[in-house]
Amino acid sequence: MLGKEAFRTRNRSVRRLTKKLHRIALRKGEKAAEELKEAYRHLVRITRASLAQAGRVAGALRERAEVRSQRLADKLFHFVALVEQGIDQAVRRVLREEQLPAAEKVLSLFEEHTMIITRRKVGKPREFGRKVLIDEVEGGIISRYEVLSEAGREHPHLPESIEGHRERFGKAPELLTADRGVYSKANEETAKKAGIRRVALPQSGRPTKKRKEYEKQRWFRRAFAFRAGVEGRISVLRRKYALERCPYHGEDGMGRWVGWGIVVHNLSKISEKQAAQQGC
Repeated sequence: MLGKEAFRTRNRSVRRLTKKLHRIALRKGEKAAEELKEAYRHLVRITRASLAQAGRVAGALRERAEVRSQRLADKLFHFVALVEQGIDQAVRRVLREEQLPAAEKVLSLFEEHTMIITRRKVGKPREFGRKVLIDEVEGGIISRYEVLSEAGREHPHLPESIEGHRERFGKAPELLTADRGVYSKANEETAKKAGIRRVALPQSGRPTKKRKEYEKQRWFRRAFAFRAGVEGRISVLRRKYALERCPYHGEDGMGRWVGWGIVVHNLSKISEKQAAQQGC
């Protein structure tokens, strides 16, 4: 049996400390940096105490014969390992000022598949979540989507998009356009070999004079305007079809939530088209 101490909560102390950490993080200078380290040391002490509690409770549950107790013990031990990794991460990154690779970081205890997404936007240089690649065809219908397994650039996935379009429609598209993250010389060549007549992938970096002339062509600029519409579609998916935040758990849950959101979006677009044709 475990006494009351094993179930003592430290939530109030953690809430106060996290608010303090947030206030200190907004300040600059050596004094603020030292105060931040001291606050982290305090947080690590509290977390280690909670971790010891969890270990005692999990050990007591493991001694029980019930299946439910064993399952709960397994879950506790699972989270204990993650919290230990989080403590090590905080000590190394903040207290020792080490640079940790993104792959070694624990970003969420409950959604371990969460990734760091570099946005390169003022005020939001980084976000936490998953990248979703969508393929859109004429009429605003999303023909394919993929929750990417990494948070890097999108250009390695273009061949899969082309092949996916060919499977669904029996032929390659007449025109292909995407944002700069999809551009590469190899992708342009792959698209042309696939039979795509017009490829409008704006080049990243500083273009040559010949490239500038290529991208100034009227058809290229029209295609790029279509790509801008796709960016608007992404915004609509986030706001109107609830893809900004996923309430399902796990990687499979993320895939289901995104998929259902896109299905509803497509049904809405089809309904709008039919209503317009019937004069409703």
